[in-house]
Amino acid sequence: MAAEYELFEPPNDAISSVVFHPARPEVLMVSSWDTSVALHDVVKNQQIGKYNHEASVLDCCFGEGMEAYSGGLDKTVRMHDFASGKDIVLGSHDDAVRAMAFSTANSNVWKKRADDWCMGKAAS
Repeated sequence: MAAEYELFEPPNDAISSVVFHPARPEVLMVSSWDTSVALHDVVKNQQIGKYNHEASVLDCCFGEGMEAYSGGLDKTVRMHDFASGKDIVLGSHDDAVRAMAFSTANSNVWKKRADDWCMGKAAS
């Protein structure tokens, strides 16, 4: 039977995506229609980090370490490092960003097509 968790500090609107950290199973990332992406420790039942977009967030995923990638109705692809607090807008689309996936080879954002966002180009 799957575990069930009730968040102590849930979002103020509908949850759009939930994902557990691939190496730290107690860490849960939640994106929401309230514009937030929040990090929760489900064992301690506490929010351990949060950042916002300009509009509703439709999807999020973990990158390397404590990096989060997210996109939504503000049409941006954002990378946030929860360890350092660094926040970067990697790029934007003509329409909403509906889905995110991370790969060590590249990260893909699905909309009506797949786009690759290269971290080396975004950071320069």
